Amino acid sequence: MSEYRRVTRSVKHDKRQKQKRKILFFFGLSILFLILFISLLLFGNKGNPQEAEIESSENEEEHTEETGEADSEEANSEDANTSDETLIEEIEENEESDIIIEEIESNDENVITAFKGDWDPVGTEQEGPHTTTYEDGSDDRLEIRRALVMVTGIKESDMIEHWIGRGGDQEVIATVSDHAQEDYYRVYLRWVDDEGWQPTKADKLKHHP
Repeated sequence: MSEYRRVTRSVKHDKRQKQKRKILFFFGLSILFLILFISLLLFGNKGNPQEAEIESSENEEEHTEETGEADSEEANSEDANTSDETLIEEIEENEESDIIIEEIESNDENVITAFKGDWDPVGTEQEGPHTTTYEDGSDDRLEIRRALVMVTGIKESDMIEHWIGRGGDQEVIATVSDHAQEDYYRVYLRWVDDEGWQPTKADKLKHHP
């Protein structure tokens, strides 16, 4: 009988030990999973730096595209206003020198703005009956060039004379631009005896005709 009790106790002891091992084992697994879960939450992005870098790059590209579109719209708006602002500045400069500039209508599709003013003749050293000479370096060409500077605002050193020709009896039409060929003008002039060439009107052009 005592031997049977010892065997029973031994069996019960073994069962308790096995249960303890199972409890410890599952407890250890729970702790391990908990640690892994916390690690993923804390270090998930660091664990995949390429993915984080790709997301950052995509965000930067989107921002760049949006900025580029905004800059492009702003640049187009500025370009559309450049011609008008330039003309306004020229008009204001002429107003300071008591020259009245008036915008006029034009049916020419190549004309951005047409205007006329009460410009004075530029002066001349020529005397007697006048015959226009179109040769380079002649008095007429030099005096016409001075008149063109006065009307267009283009500096003489920066001016290209694309065409200067007869516009009528004692009248000349000249087409000029700056060296960058960004601003084109067509200017109409008439000869005034003993006073020189006088601009009568001008067109700001889109391009060389």
